[in-house]
Amino acid sequence: MSIVDEAYLRSLVGIANDRFRVNAERIERFRSALLGKEQVSEWEDAEARRRRKREEGLQRQRAAQAEKSMPSEHTAKQEADTELNGVFG
Repeated sequence: MSIVDEAYLRSLVGIANDRFRVNAERIERFRSALLGKEQVSEWEDAEARRRRKREEGLQRQRAAQAEKSMPSEHTAKQEADTELNGVFG
């Protein structure tokens, strides 16, 4: 028995993977700057970061809504079984 549904867990895993990716990019940028390989010149200002984070959040919401609107395999199988029971039952 699970406390949360699979779609919610998938959503959390997606968010975590996005954060790991962003952090890996930051680490690489820091490492390059520390070693003098590149100059750090393109830092986001607060307003640009706010806009980017808002858009990322909206994209996650749209993806979650799309995932909710698609019936799961389990639900589709139950509906098919119910339809067959009505025909043969």
